[in-house]
Amino acid sequence: MIKKTFLFCMCLCAFVINAQQLNESKIDSLLNLIASKDEVMGSISIYSNGKEIYNKSIGFADVKNRLQADEFTKYRIGSVTKTFTATVIMQLIEEGKLTLDTPLKTFFPLIPNADKIDIESLLKHQSGLFNVTEEKDFSTWMLEHQTREQMLARFIKNGTIFEPKTKTMYSNTNFILLSYIAEAIEDDNFSNIIDARIVKPLKLKRTGIGQSIQSKDNEALSYVKRDGNWKLLPETNMSAPMGAGAIVSTPKEINTFYENLFSGTLVSKTSLLKMKGEQGGVGMGMSNFFIMGKDSYGHAGRIDGFESLAIYFPKNKLSIAFTANALNVSVQSVLIPIFELIFGEDTKKENELSYQLASKDLNVYLGVYNSSETPVEVVFSKNENTLIAKTQGQPPFNLTPIGEDFFKYPVLGLTFKFNKTTQTVIIEQGGSNSFELKKVDKK
Repeated sequence: MIKKTFLFCMCLCAFVINAQQLNESKIDSLLNLIASKDEVMGSISIYSNGKEIYNKSIGFADVKNRLQADEFTKYRIGSVTKTFTATVIMQLIEEGKLTLDTPLKTFFPLIPNADKIDIESLLKHQSGLFNVTEEKDFSTWMLEHQTREQMLARFIKNGTIFEPKTKTMYSNTNFILLSYIAEAIEDDNFSNIIDARIVKPLKLKRTGIGQSIQSKDNEALSYVKRDGNWKLLPETNMSAPMGAGAIVSTPKEINTFYENLFSGTLVSKTSLLKMKGEQGGVGMGMSNFFIMGKDSYGHAGRIDGFESLAIYFPKNKLSIAFTANALNVSVQSVLIPIFELIFGEDTKKENELSYQLASKDLNVYLGVYNSSETPVEVVFSKNENTLIAKTQGQPPFNLTPIGEDFFKYPVLGLTFKFNKTTQTVIIEQGGSNSFELKKVDKK
């Protein structure tokens, strides 16, 4: 999930894409080219007006057994789970079983600041609770079954890093707690709750809380490329991420979920507005993106070697879901050309406008940038002649140079304008908002 300060919107004229308008052959050619380079394995689905108009899978769900991925392959979707969890919480609120003001102490009084943290601050990542997935030994214990008691003990030990509602900082701890709260209210496990409230009503067949991966049942394993070969990665035990990242699904069923969420099937219009958040503000279980000049909402996810992205364009009535179980390139390098094809952008013109830089030219921009006025901290690094930006708890993304000291991230309409003299960077999205960060010495 990209931090809220990055997520501003600006509405443009709406249009609806139908099967005839979508250039399927060009998208096919693009994905076939990616597949031929063996850099990505995964699936994509595109919906328009509630109907699927495109679906394609590339690569293997199981490399060793040469099991091809298809439209029914289950993928771990990581933090896209948070939209499902937020939906359940909003349903409970609508039913009068909970309120946004309900304090955390009602359920877990031993959590630090439990009397000050409420449901809203958990949903908006404003609790101040330390992100449990950033524990130093997380990569070890995430592989083993975790009880609620073990996880709560970690939350208590880790404490808080700021006072509730004074900042916004992404923390998986928030949504793990929300799933525990749903379990306490419903007196049931989170898997059954998701099944009863979302899976069954929408007649989903390949969605639910994940278990140990069974590739023979068309469930994808995840991989990382080392020495030119795909290497199998270990599996997170889904008892750890719970409502923060434990769901498995297919792109088609993710789109079905988002379509129904935005059509009012799952929550009321009032609840959906709260989930979306105000323009430029933080949402609840989703973020407001500005993609290729279009206002959209969704969430990104990453777990083990899996990456996912779910995006819904309300004015266009278009939804796109992408899931991958192996990536040797960035998600944006796969999706930006697809967005450009869908929205009629000319990829060649973008490439022609790119400003070429050598690796040594990027050194002046490298480092940590933050500000006392915003909780956002961005780390700039490089890979050969590509500048890379990363925010806390999020995957890195590649920036494209478009002028002297000027870079962009097209998938979110972000621009980065550096000032080498003052050692600052101004980050802007879609012209709707901007903020300045200063380079700090963190040696």
